Amino acid sequence: MEGHQGHSEADCLNSKPPGIMSTLTRTKINSLLRFSIPIAFAILGLLALCAARSEQTKPVPSETDHTAWVQKCLNDFQAIKPGMTRSEVEARLHTDGGFQGVQLRRFVHPACHLFKVEVEFEVKGDANDQTWASRGKDKVVKVSKPYLEPMFMD
Repeated sequence: MEGHQGHSEADCLNSKPPGIMSTLTRTKINSLLRFSIPIAFAILGLLALCAARSEQTKPVPSETDHTAWVQKCLNDFQAIKPGMTRSEVEARLHTDGGFQGVQLRRFVHPACHLFKVEVEFEVKGDANDQTWASRGKDKVVKVSKPYLEPMFMD
């Protein structure tokens, strides 16, 4: 039986409305996705591995470098001697945080605030005078051995 405009009924039954994919096209797309997604993940994994390897190739300081750095910090502390002024000490080291007195001060190394030393000063003038401008002339009397301790925060 002839359908409208010269098409048979079989042609009408086998034809699909415009915009709807055929089963064959869907099968091809599903097959493509099934293989391309794992490939995409494999490529991403390789990129991550390459990035991790490039991080590992950065030069790592040797044990000798670490030892030399610690020795330099130790030398900086050992350079603080009785007779130096408070201003000279403060030019080399930083004052640690927390509550401290005028006579006994705790200092940290500028390169690592875990390295510390305590310095006792002979207070010149009135000990109650808290103006730090006048404190710069105080003299070092005693220096502790350097030690490690977390930094105090005010």
